[in-house]
Amino acid sequence: MCVHLEEYKVSYFAVPKCACTSLKTLFFQVENGRPWSNFKVNGRDFWVHNTYPSLAFADAKALTAPGFWKFAVLRDPISRLESCYRNRLMRGRGHNQLSANRDELDRRGLKIRPSFAQFVDRYEDYCDMSPDVRGHSRPLSFFLGREPGYFDRLFRLSELGDLIAELGGWIANLPELLHLQTRGKDIEIGKVGRKTKRQIEEIFGEDYQLFGAYF
Repeated sequence: MCVHLEEYKVSYFAVPKCACTSLKTLFFQVENGRPWSNFKVNGRDFWVHNTYPSLAFADAKALTAPGFWKFAVLRDPISRLESCYRNRLMRGRGHNQLSANRDELDRRGLKIRPSFAQFVDRYEDYCDMSPDVRGHSRPLSFFLGREPGYFDRLFRLSELGDLIAELGGWIANLPELLHLQTRGKDIEIGKVGRKTKRQIEEIFGEDYQLFGAYF
């Protein structure tokens, strides 16, 4: 469903690693008048991402009503993949998925803690080994489609201040936007080499073609 606020006529199309945890928790508070808190029902865990799942564009579009103000947040592929590497591959669920399949990692010649360049070089293999990594690094076009003009506004990640200011025109008493998902920020990557940049440009070629003006 992403986030469709009927009361305010606002639709947010979420993209992983583009401040989506922060924005989803903000919109939960808008809708419910209280901060988000994980909970469990009949043994099933609920967190903000299965309450507001990030959907493929066609599915999210089908849930959007006419006349809603539609927006999304973008991040350049290098920075976004770096965040996925730090936050999912080296820590958290993605790393746990790799750790649970050490024999397969060894068979494929993959490292449990690759450098960023090694991750990019074997990107598809790491995605095969970790659905979590794949889900957090799918192309922007998977979540936002292939017609940028569909949206009323596309914001760069660096423009979150502008986004909050504009949202304030639609939603009164907007809660504070918190900086969440900071796990792995201490992991140093260093300068990204030319070969790695070219590989990322090939992997996310469609994103550069469609949304390159925002990078």
